[in-house]
Amino acid sequence: MAEKKGKKKNSAKKLISRLFAKKKTNKPAQNGKKKTKNSRRETIIIVILTLLAVGAVVFFAARSFGGMKYNDVEDSAKQLISASGTGAGYPYKISSADVLDMKPFKSNIALLTRDSVVVLNSSAKEVARLEHNYSDPDMAVYKGRALVYDRTSGDFTLMNSSKILGDGNTGSPIYTAAMGKDGTIAFSLKTSAAQSELCVYNHKLEKIFAWECAQEKIFDISIAPNGKSAALILVGSENAVTYSRLVVLNFKKDNPVVTDIKYDNTLLFDVIYNSSTSIIAYSTDFKTTVTKKGHKEDYSFGSNTLAHESASDSGRSAVVLYEYANEEKPKVVAFDRRSKLLFERSFDKKIYALTCTDKYVAVLFDDGVELISSSGETAKTVSAGKNGKRVICAGSDVYVQYASNITKN
Repeated sequence: MAEKKGKKKNSAKKLISRLFAKKKTNKPAQNGKKKTKNSRRETIIIVILTLLAVGAVVFFAARSFGGMKYNDVEDSAKQLISASGTGAGYPYKISSADVLDMKPFKSNIALLTRDSVVVLNSSAKEVARLEHNYSDPDMAVYKGRALVYDRTSGDFTLMNSSKILGDGNTGSPIYTAAMGKDGTIAFSLKTSAAQSELCVYNHKLEKIFAWECAQEKIFDISIAPNGKSAALILVGSENAVTYSRLVVLNFKKDNPVVTDIKYDNTLLFDVIYNSSTSIIAYSTDFKTTVTKKGHKEDYSFGSNTLAHESASDSGRSAVVLYEYANEEKPKVVAFDRRSKLLFERSFDKKIYALTCTDKYVAVLFDDGVELISSSGETAKTVSAGKNGKRVICAGSDVYVQYASNITKN
């Protein structure tokens, strides 16, 4: 085999030397036309032989560097194209005034701006961009799907990272919206017939349920994991005093209200259908857990002030409480998907934001991000700059939004 390689290499060298050697001519051409014709023919032959020679050199050189085959070259070209198509990396430049929201989008992140939705991967490449002209945009995200809507006009668009799945108009202004695990989407609408109305659509954007609320505004919505029911926060006023109701509706029943609990002198503002058996909701003073059978259990914040709260898709949740309204004495409290206490942990520095995932509670400080495990111990610390506005986790990466950029660790 070694001898054959040597002979082929030598023959390649001879071929190249012949191609570029000065051609000897014994007789002058007898006429100009024949000379031109022969010159063109010789030029074509030389070009062809040159290409063959270069190909041979590449081939034999490749063989001498580990036995590369033609399909290996093709694969390398694909990798090069893929590599050249990656993003410029983080920090990703933004204007904080334009970014209205930032959410995890599977292993990517989704940014809602005043004129678009941008999905960025881990190298800051824009894997999807949806331009919109919504005057008052908002966004609901569940894993790899985003519902983008205009509160004013009722227009909405449903998208994933590769295409637009559908769009439409609700016919009324939108208070808020939610997405479910099975693709169900729900809107709280401002209508002329009632104070608010819940409209529910399946994954094909077919309307499957509607429910009017005569006295209260549907303030927040969370759809059950099976897509068959929803938990609502209703907010109203009696004698100039605010009250809230936590209502659970079953879309399949003739009388859809299966749970209705009133909270006097209370503003509930966030509801999470965290499992098939329980629902949690937050006010500024307590967290309440309601089971499917209607049992209610409250966790009081006492003299502490609620500063931040977050929940994962599976229902784990965490809050930041300021002891006696002191921002320099925050406490992080985390709960499992059944709303049982996981840990309480106090700090001696201000917390700017937090996010809760199925594995960690990520807490943003002025000098870094701490990832806290279910036991309350710090599992990892990543660097961060000052004055962060948001922190989210997507895949194994931690993203922090600042006034002029987004960083990744």
